Amino acid sequence: MDHTLAWLTRKYKQAVKEQYEKSSSHIVEGYKSMLLVMDTLLNQGKEFENILPPSYETVIANQTKKEISEDKFVSGQWWIK
Repeated sequence: MDHTLAWLTRKYKQAVKEQYEKSSSHIVEGYKSMLLVMDTLLNQGKEFENILPPSYETVIANQTKKEISEDKFVSGQWWIK
């Protein structure tokens, strides 16, 4: 055996965690699809955008804006003050 017991244990825990996350994501997807159907039937789809997660591009754009706003870099001529 090339791997130690600690490595095998870590890999087992990682596989169990990934399986759990995959299972829980499938459950969440099922609930979201039921919410979308109920929203369409009862609310004419008004909350459609709030139920679905944002698109990848929207998430990246918001993250970029957040990183820019939290940037500690001082622009301009700060030494002249």
